[in-house]
Amino acid sequence: NIDETTIAGVDETTTDIFAELSDDEAETTTQTVVERSTEPFLLVDVSEETTTTTEESDEETVTEVNQPAMEKRPRVIDLPEKISLGSFVNHFHGIQGEVFAVNDTVLFIKGFSYDGQGPDAFFYVGGSDRPSGDGIIVPYPYSPANLEDPPVLDAFYNEDVYLRLPPGLHATDLRWISVWCRAFSANFGDLIWGDKLTVKPEVEETVQTEAVEGSLSTAVTGCTHGDSVYSVGEQFYDGCKQFCVCQENFATMCFEIECPHEFGLDVMSPNCILWDNHEDFEPSPPTCCPPVPTCLSTGSCEYKNVTFANLESLPMELTGCEQSCHCTNSEVVCQDACYELSPTPPRWLPCNDDRAVLVPSKDRPCCNNWDCAPEEDDGCSLLPRSLKDGDLKAVNSSSILITWNVPESAILHKGYFQIAYSSSFGGIQDHNRWPTEKFKTETGKIESLETYSRVFSPLLPDTEYFIRPSIVIEDCKEETEIRGDITTVRTLPVGPVAEEFVPEVVYLDLGLVSSEVSHTSARISWRHFEPEEKQYVDGLQLRYQILRDDIPVSQVPLTSPFIHRDTNYFVFENLKPETKYEVELDIIPVPGSQKELYSGLKLEFNTQSFTDVYDFEVELMVAEVWSNSVEVAWSGVPSPDQKFVNIYRVIYHSNSPNSVRDETSVFKISKIDSPKRMLVTDLQPDQEYQIWLEAYLTNGEMKKSNVAEFHTSVADESSIYGAQPATKQQDGGEVKKSDDDYYQSMVAVAIVATFAILAFLIVLYFYLRRNVTYTHTINKGRPSSASSYENNGFKDNASVSTGQSIEMDGMSNGNGVNKHNP
Repeated sequence: NIDETTIAGVDETTTDIFAELSDDEAETTTQTVVERSTEPFLLVDVSEETTTTTEESDEETVTEVNQPAMEKRPRVIDLPEKISLGSFVNHFHGIQGEVFAVNDTVLFIKGFSYDGQGPDAFFYVGGSDRPSGDGIIVPYPYSPANLEDPPVLDAFYNEDVYLRLPPGLHATDLRWISVWCRAFSANFGDLIWGDKLTVKPEVEETVQTEAVEGSLSTAVTGCTHGDSVYSVGEQFYDGCKQFCVCQENFATMCFEIECPHEFGLDVMSPNCILWDNHEDFEPSPPTCCPPVPTCLSTGSCEYKNVTFANLESLPMELTGCEQSCHCTNSEVVCQDACYELSPTPPRWLPCNDDRAVLVPSKDRPCCNNWDCAPEEDDGCSLLPRSLKDGDLKAVNSSSILITWNVPESAILHKGYFQIAYSSSFGGIQDHNRWPTEKFKTETGKIESLETYSRVFSPLLPDTEYFIRPSIVIEDCKEETEIRGDITTVRTLPVGPVAEEFVPEVVYLDLGLVSSEVSHTSARISWRHFEPEEKQYVDGLQLRYQILRDDIPVSQVPLTSPFIHRDTNYFVFENLKPETKYEVELDIIPVPGSQKELYSGLKLEFNTQSFTDVYDFEVELMVAEVWSNSVEVAWSGVPSPDQKFVNIYRVIYHSNSPNSVRDETSVFKISKIDSPKRMLVTDLQPDQEYQIWLEAYLTNGEMKKSNVAEFHTSVADESSIYGAQPATKQQDGGEVKKSDDDYYQSMVAVAIVATFAILAFLIVLYFYLRRNVTYTHTINKGRPSSASSYENNGFKDNASVSTGQSIEMDGMSNGNGVNKHNP
């Protein structure tokens, strides 16, 4: 059974579904004997008014029975256990839910769930043995417009769904329900109940009126419930326990009446503390459920014409400092705001008892609290924030002398002297990360001296250093560092120090100018040096800083690489957009020169705001469509294309209901002056297609165009037999041959080349046969008188008593005849 929340919460849409069910009047039923029916179990809609008329012929008595029109009442929906059809079987996308048959035109799914990821999913029903694409779509939600164009199912999570079957379709004609994907013919989940709705109704009694005095007998049929008989379509109450309906098959359908309980009252009035639940209500049909509870009190209070919510505190301005009041269940409850203090200070105070005092409370000035008295001023508040300029002097090639100016307020404080340092060439630019060196006095305190000097070593010879002196005070609540300005000093070179020579300083106006300023770069230029100036210049270097409110954000400027003296410009890269910079030109002198040149002027410029050159949109258009190809064009890409786009990708897929939606793509490399169009081939005739463009940009990103749709034309007779148009006119007037002509030409060229090679081989064969003579040398046997070797000594030694002689190429027998090997 549906719980009371479902019964009471049937919304207007669901009520309209049931209110629009059949309201036809019951026709006259004449039947002598009502036998046990063999028709399927019909869950039909009930009518609001029933009239039964029995007419006889002229010779018969005319009897007319009119039942009064019944009052139209909201239908109580319940699901009897006998018409539960089962639960969904999930295949994909988390399909869940239990299906019930409410009546012959409405199905109910309790706790339906579906993730909504299917591209073309609907509720399908059918009377076949198993779910298929031949079923009938049941639109959700139901409306006349959705019958023509049903919407795709959205995501559901444990929701109750009422499905109204399309006109002419009955629940008893169905055997299954499925969540079916029309595009891919996929079954996401189903329930097959077979013949579960084909059952036999109970035998109903027949009210039979026999004809008097030989007239034809007539019968008035209906539903029997208890001691009463109800006509078809009549609705009635069985006390306040059940709400019943007499159906056309004379079966009585009853639903248990369950009234809503107090669930949800906190939503109606979250602050209510007292409800009127109508406990004196006595149920009586048709008013079987008590009215909705009403809130009697929210617990709010009114104090001096000001309303406060329950449990809300009242401000001290209304109640006075001595009282602390709050609203509790419609009553203002007050108590003393000040509590009694202990005569001695508590132990949790962070000070000794001699410093503990009673002070007024910050929230309640009329109440006192224990607190610590402020300590005497230790002089830390008088310390300066910065040191006066000290003195730096090179002692030798590895040491410098540092002199601090000691402020008067720092004398006798516990602390030490400190320097932070870094070399100007290759050193750390962030002064907060510079290495430090501490110098402590014998007493551990800042001595009562106006100046303090110490020697710092070891350092590199002939090297420029950045030095930042400071004094650190340790006996304040927090360690305090009094810093001085950053100054420079150069150590002496190795070897004897010559008499110090001070070169002449000359200030030049080099006319620093900024140009071609963008959001990340700027070109800084200056005039060329005159010949008499160039002899004193070894190189150049630009120093620049970021200004914020015309104040440098760092005391250490950034520098450019060393620049040749004949160069009159430099381009800064990787600057910050919408930022103010200060630039000065540092002229590096030739070592030992008599003059040192300085550029005494600084240049300020602002970088531009960031402008994204890739901020453009690509628009795709279908230019021309054929049966198996389409030509598309696009716009929106700035020229030249290759500056912004590396490659174009055209993607398309079929959008027809009976086709596979596999994506296919064609690529085109961006070139100079290449037309912004592409021909896509190998399409299917008479098909719907969707096509779009993806442009892969030179900055690594990707732009996607709009999605265009087109329909290829129907294939003509020539395309059926494989014939294609021979040529196609291109944009520039060029004629392009079709693919078939191209391959036919290639085959013809290959055949001609084969015959040419064969002819060449034949001619070469006869030529060689005619002009080349083959010879073979025949070796003759040596004469018997000739010896193999002319060495006489060998001949003498080779003769033996047997009369035989041995030769290298043959043997002679006793008769003097030589035998040679062939």
